[in-house]
Amino acid sequence: MSVFTSVLSLDRRILLWSLKQRDRKAFMQIVRMISTSGDGYDQVGAIGLLTLFKHYPTAQLLLFLFAIERILFWVLKNTLRRPRPQESFSSFQAVIEASDRYFSNLVASVWSQVENHPQSLGISVPA
Repeated sequence: MSVFTSVLSLDRRILLWSLKQRDRKAFMQIVRMISTSGDGYDQVGAIGLLTLFKHYPTAQLLLFLFAIERILFWVLKNTLRRPRPQESFSSFQAVIEASDRYFSNLVASVWSQVENHPQSLGISVPA
């Protein structure tokens, strides 16, 4: 089993598990909280508080780390693309709508080929 197939399988299992949890209010609150944490407001707020309380070296370090994280995020997001679940499953309804679009038709067609006919691309699939 290739690494790609393993990651794809894990991704699908997590998605299916999370779909079973949709009716749980506490789970949905946690999902929304995690989703908003990726917007960067927490990091900027922490840097602001550290600056306010004159912890300049720590604030500078966090600012540097935040800049590195944003650069890595942008590079990885734009190179390791996969379709969003609602693009893979027609019956899927997203709880949190993505604020961006980066998925091209070319990548979608390749992803579809990988999902539907992995052997034709040389990807081994366990029996």
